[in-house]
Amino acid sequence: MSKGLTIILLALLFAACEYRFPSQQTFPADKALFIMTSDNISSSGFAVYDGEQMLLGEGDFHPDAVVRLHYPYMYVINRLGRDNIQILNIQDNYKTVAEIPLPGTAALRANPQDIVFFGDRAFVSAYGTGEIHIFNTATLAFESSIQ
Repeated sequence: MSKGLTIILLALLFAACEYRFPSQQTFPADKALFIMTSDNISSSGFAVYDGEQMLLGEGDFHPDAVVRLHYPYMYVINRLGRDNIQILNIQDNYKTVAEIPLPGTAALRANPQDIVFFGDRAFVSAYGTGEIHIFNTATLAFESSIQ
């Protein structure tokens, strides 16, 4: 493994803050690769690669999170323990614009697994409750759940 790649990977592993890139570092949002990483305990981060350079960002994501794109937003599925959908605005330097909590109880957490999009709705499968949670992608508001 090259020294440069090792440094990038180590930097990603030790990232654990909420703010994204400094304002002077931006990417064309539609021409970049988003890479999320975690140490599977407490730290998470991400990198954005445009084919020429890679910028490192810091994120507050669940250690077992999954990322899905539905332009112009990046949806981070924060699983068991966080039980929410974190929405990053690609056009605003990957800043978090909303976190949509999913219904559940202390004994029966939602534990979201994946998300699909249809029109202006997002459907989130919840392993813990066995439900599908629906929210509006235009208003970023939770709407309902179905068994």
